Amino acid sequence: GRPGGFPNGNGFPDGNGFAPPPGDTDFPPGDDAPPDEGFGETEEIGPNHWQVSDDDMKSMYENREEYLSELNLMPQPTSDGSLGARISRVEGTKAAEFGFKKDDVIRAVGGRKVSSLSELQTLFSNPELQARGFVEIEVERNGRSEKLRYDLSRMR
Repeated sequence: GRPGGFPNGNGFPDGNGFAPPPGDTDFPPGDDAPPDEGFGETEEIGPNHWQVSDDDMKSMYENREEYLSELNLMPQPTSDGSLGARISRVEGTKAAEFGFKKDDVIRAVGGRKVSSLSELQTLFSNPELQARGFVEIEVERNGRSEKLRYDLSRMR
């Protein structure tokens, strides 16, 4: 075999001094391989649609009270007469990465209407949502209803 056990040299001299062709990503087994997809960064994959990373899932679950409190949520009647939670602060929060905007009013989480701020916290920690693999959050934005969808990685 080649020195170091790399099947194609993978950027290392193979004894003849040849580097592998560009784009050749045949990684050796071990820690040098790229991480599994869905791990690391949460990313927007479409309009109002995000893939949430395992790291963010774990962090949000463990720190949900802190994340919700930094939004300075205020009770707010919505256009359909129900109660929602108005986000009065987004800048510099995790919510900004997840597409929330200042003055969005959270109306429902996973199809369940928000009737109080404490219920909102309960809805976010609902194990049914994680089992489902995604969550939709309905917000009222500039007087219109919008759904934000988050595909969840399975918690390990």
